[in-house]
Amino acid sequence: MDGLAMALWALWNSNTFSAALQKAVNLLGDADTVGAIVGQMAGALYGWQRILAEEWSNRCVKNLMFWDKGAEIGLRAVLLYHRGPRPQAQLQSHHSKVKVYQKPTRDAPLAGEIHAGEKVTCIDAVDGSYQICHDSGLQGWISAQDVKEFMPAVGTEDLGRYILGPSKKAPVRGPLDGSPPPIPKEPAPRRTLRDLKLPSLFSSRKS
Repeated sequence: MDGLAMALWALWNSNTFSAALQKAVNLLGDADTVGAIVGQMAGALYGWQRILAEEWSNRCVKNLMFWDKGAEIGLRAVLLYHRGPRPQAQLQSHHSKVKVYQKPTRDAPLAGEIHAGEKVTCIDAVDGSYQICHDSGLQGWISAQDVKEFMPAVGTEDLGRYILGPSKKAPVRGPLDGSPPPIPKEPAPRRTLRDLKLPSLFSSRKS
């Protein structure tokens, strides 16, 4: 959480990609981790055009192209985006079936229909429309109003149990005999440089 907080601070107190990274790595923390977080956020915020417009970040891109001649880093990012897990959605409609269009407009040709209540995989989203894919092979666009609820992507259903929100705490398990759980102890304070007992710089001599 410290790294994320530092990254958000650097992003909030800067107005360019390079300035955000400079502030992040100068916070004297885990510079490479914080810098990586800020780089992703700032890259998404400013876009590649503004990154290339800055002299320092443009030089970084050229260095990356020199080190990664096969564009393996970019290829991994593309594969992660296009082949990563996709959320599922349950359909709803005032009618028994949901209309699926070939394009994200109501006047587009009809691609097919799916029964209300069916689950589909969301591929993309544009202007209040979702591109979906059904198990039958039907693929097309539906209106956002046709989505009843979203569900976790396949393979990520159990991810929520490992993530604790700011207002949630891990449950305290009590003994198996039914007695109340013990009162949790306060965590021990972390040691700092002030707690270290360093040897005196001046040794006392007996006169």
